[in-house]
This record gives sequence, C-alpha cells and structure tokens, in this order.
Amino acid sequence: MDQPTPSLLSSSFLSQLISQKLNHSNYLTWKRQIVSFIKSHRLYGHVDGTTPAPPKYITREVKKTV
Repeated sequence: MDQPTPSLLSSSFLSQLISQKLNHSNYLTWKRQIVSFIKSHRLYGHVDGTTPAPPKYITREVKKTV
C-alpha cells in the first residue's frame, strides 16, 4: 500500500528544506536540492514528462439504480 503524501506543501516548509535560493551563481547546487526534494515526494515524473498528466476535466458518471 502506498504511503499517504501531503496534498499541499507549503512554501515555508519547502524553504526550510532548501538551503539555497536560486541566483545567478548557484544553479547547480539549487537544482540538486530541488530535484532531490521532488524525487523524494515521487513527483519527478510530472516534471520530466514520464508520468502522464491527469485529465483536464473530471467526468462524473451517473449510475441509475433500478
């Protein structure tokens, strides 16, 4: 069974985990931290395109009971 993951990560929580703010001289360090964070939350497939995007619209099935 998959472990539950938070549905929303607050920016304050993320800023506590990522020690570098992106600037013109630290891209590689920043990227390493961000990619590690994204992979640890099993979201990297959405970033690199290997996980298909969810449908744009949710359809609702109406079941008739007799």
